Amino acid sequence: MVESCPIPLVIAGGPQVESEQDLLRMVEGAIGAGARDVAIGRNVFQHESPALIVRRICAVVHQDLSAKEAMEMASAK
Repeated sequence: MVESCPIPLVIAGGPQVESEQDLLRMVEGAIGAGARDVAIGRNVFQHESPALIVRRICAVVHQDLSAKEAMEMASAK
């Protein structure tokens, strides 16, 4: 699907996940399959630290970190 699409794919939303690790694995899988970015709402807004989860998602999407590596990122700003 990614190869046949003439524009970059962005993964929108997704199911509510059980854990932060599950969310980051989902993002990692989407990027690994060829998506260019993600747009996530509820799993960010309902997170105990929205800023932290956004930094971790960005690390997976833009810095090519694995979900495991992103989870190891410090919670400090």
